[in-house]
Amino acid sequence: MRSDRPIDIGLSAGTFDTPNHGLGEFAHQFGRIANELAPQLREQHNIRVFFYLRSRLHGVFGDQLHYLSLQPHHKRFNWSLRRFDLWHTLNQHVLHLPPPRAGLRLTTVHDLNYAYGPDGPQRAAEAAKIEGILARTDHAVAISKFVATDISRRTRYAGPISMIHNGAQSLANIPPQRPPVPDNISKFYFHLSRMAESKNISALLDLAAHASHLQFVFGGPDGADARAAMEQARLRNISNIVFLLDLTDAQKAWLYAHCTGFLFPSLCEGFGLPAIEAMHFGKPVFLSRLTSLPEVGGDAAFYFDSFAPQAMQAVLEDGSRRHEQDPQHSSFIMRHASLFNWQRSVSSYFDLYKKILGLAAKLPSPQS
Repeated sequence: MRSDRPIDIGLSAGTFDTPNHGLGEFAHQFGRIANELAPQLREQHNIRVFFYLRSRLHGVFGDQLHYLSLQPHHKRFNWSLRRFDLWHTLNQHVLHLPPPRAGLRLTTVHDLNYAYGPDGPQRAAEAAKIEGILARTDHAVAISKFVATDISRRTRYAGPISMIHNGAQSLANIPPQRPPVPDNISKFYFHLSRMAESKNISALLDLAAHASHLQFVFGGPDGADARAAMEQARLRNISNIVFLLDLTDAQKAWLYAHCTGFLFPSLCEGFGLPAIEAMHFGKPVFLSRLTSLPEVGGDAAFYFDSFAPQAMQAVLEDGSRRHEQDPQHSSFIMRHASLFNWQRSVSSYFDLYKKILGLAAKLPSPQS
């Protein structure tokens, strides 16, 4: 159904800058696909899509979107008189306020990871911030069934919640580029994260120290957490880890393609994008059983039931052996990865917008 007047939708990702982390990747993929969908949305429904970004990023997703300037003072007030029919905040950490005439307000909640950290002022402050954002939300979207349950269980939000799984970019079709790994490295296990304690980096360091005959590559964005992990490895004289910071997609593709398996024993995740990225290469993936990871990994992953280094090594060796002995296992893993598709994910958001705005008759079905 096409509206007689323009239907304006505003998107805000806050101070989005780089796709080198989960929230940045979500904003990057959302903007890219929204730009692809924009001509059809205009033609069929008279929908116009506006993206609030810092001025230097205007045009970053393509020329089919409208761009509006995000200002620092929008964290305190937003006096814009522009009217929106629907305003979508792309993650629960965005502190920038929507305009007063923003209409229906939708927020994507990626995780409530603060709830899994230690008690204290920081946890209380994070909880209060999330409650404030949800208090001005008319419709919430969770990126996994686990997060949807967490919202209902841990917050005061009582409005509707939809679940739309994230997609996961396949790097399997881009030309790989060998990163600066030693020439003699052959079999190695790959881990990719920001290397914070919530990613269980301590358990991975203990594993590497225990299984000194195995090789590991740890990758992630440069930052305090990665530097701290590197310093711990140095102090403990753990010499079988190669640390690689600020990897390009081409370098990630090489590491996914050449690794023996991918390790992601995270303590708390709203989704777990790197696990699915690795699965696109048909690689065995080793996950924790915590939070959203069993939902995302399903039967295609192997799981750590203990983070004791001896137990983790046993899971690695058993899973790697089973993977090598089953010629169909890589295909099974890749089929599972194909279920998580960014085009489908972002299209489901626009289906939800149309349903909320009365322009469509059917909600997006939960993805599996």
